[in-house]
Amino acid sequence: MPGLGAKLRRFRERLHARDPIIHLYCLCWNEERMLPFFFRHYDNLVARYFVFDNGSTDRSASILARHPKVTLGAFHPTSGSVIREAPAFYETIWHQSRGVADWVLIVNIDEFLFHPDGRDYFRRCVRAGITVLPATGYEMIAPSFPSLNQDLPHTITNGVRRRGMDKLCAFRPDDIRRLRYTPGRHTARPRGRVVQPVTPELKLLHYKYLGESYLVQRYAELRARTSEEDRGRDLGVHYFKEPTLLVEQHRSLLAQAAPVPGLSASGNAAAL
Repeated sequence: MPGLGAKLRRFRERLHARDPIIHLYCLCWNEERMLPFFFRHYDNLVARYFVFDNGSTDRSASILARHPKVTLGAFHPTSGSVIREAPAFYETIWHQSRGVADWVLIVNIDEFLFHPDGRDYFRRCVRAGITVLPATGYEMIAPSFPSLNQDLPHTITNGVRRRGMDKLCAFRPDDIRRLRYTPGRHTARPRGRVVQPVTPELKLLHYKYLGESYLVQRYAELRARTSEEDRGRDLGVHYFKEPTLLVEQHRSLLAQAAPVPGLSASGNAAAL
């Protein structure tokens, strides 16, 4: 009869050998244009999506409701400010994944996490005892909005490194007690058993600059939803840039953009 120690070792080996269970949490408002790309990118990785709609007036809610992996909820901030209330919302909404998922991802619908090894990277991090995965941010640039059949990390691979877009987007829910995000999730101060990789390997690809017309239109939509109090706190002020300035920025970034390391050379981007 094998001893208890041997049984525990075999259990841990089986646990580490299986595919990690990954849950993804995000907010949504009028994202019908981005949702096909979002699902194409994450479907091979994510076991369950928990999406909280903020009163979309386009087809987003119906698209989400039809997806077999999506649990659709609602997010209605009492103050009217998504920007200010989202950090507190994210602080607890993922607790239902404790004891169920190996990893939780928190992203926006235009934020694509990428590692060339896909789910194998998350499995290796489990073996190594890593519990939080900071992601290195890139502003991805395209001359025009992509066709709906594109896999964005395969086809839009040029970007500009943005340190201000580095975010903590992935963590092990059984090890982390609190995230303590600031607005926009641009910084986090997690509490619990916090173990980070020595060198961040996960990339955060932000697909916002997808042609001049899409950029100008999306900023106008988001500007209309920014409250006066938000602006008084310098939250969401970037949505108030003049269209001519946005076009100039897009053209400038398009000229600066270069291949993001690991994207164009990878044949495995669809895995993550």
